[in-house]
Amino acid sequence: KIDILVNSAGSDLFLKRFLDVSREEGMRMIALYFCGPLNAVRSVLNYCYKPKKIIDVLSHAAYKNFPGNAYYGGAKAANMLASKSISQEHPEVDFYRIYPAAVDTQMVENDPILMKIPKEGRVKPDDIADLVIDMIAGKIDEKDVEIMRENGRSVRKKVIISRENI
Repeated sequence: KIDILVNSAGSDLFLKRFLDVSREEGMRMIALYFCGPLNAVRSVLNYCYKPKKIIDVLSHAAYKNFPGNAYYGGAKAANMLASKSISQEHPEVDFYRIYPAAVDTQMVENDPILMKIPKEGRVKPDDIADLVIDMIAGKIDEKDVEIMRENGRSVRKKVIISRENI
């Protein structure tokens, strides 16, 4: 039995301008950041594991537009919309979505665009883990939560998707 699924895919695929991404590289990003999480959700729902909660760790790039974000942000946005759709089809499961800003990991250090973000402005992996734990424990009512760092502290905000922020 699987009670909780946490989808948190990641890789050292760099953010690049659209025409600088090869077709193969673009398809790998889509496979990793969109198809992979959906396959995991399909597996737990299709095989009658009936999880109580599914938590997708997405990215604020799913709804914030910037150069170099076409494939990564597009795949994360597709994952966000798919999660919302599947949650309507399966109201017996609590779906949550986390949208971290840049996370302080080696992936950010290796990315020529993201490495420009100062370390103190990056979300700590433990901040995300704490949010996941709070979601699992039922301490969070919001289904869509952005997490970022402000003044050296972890800050959580309800995500409201509107025309202005996409």
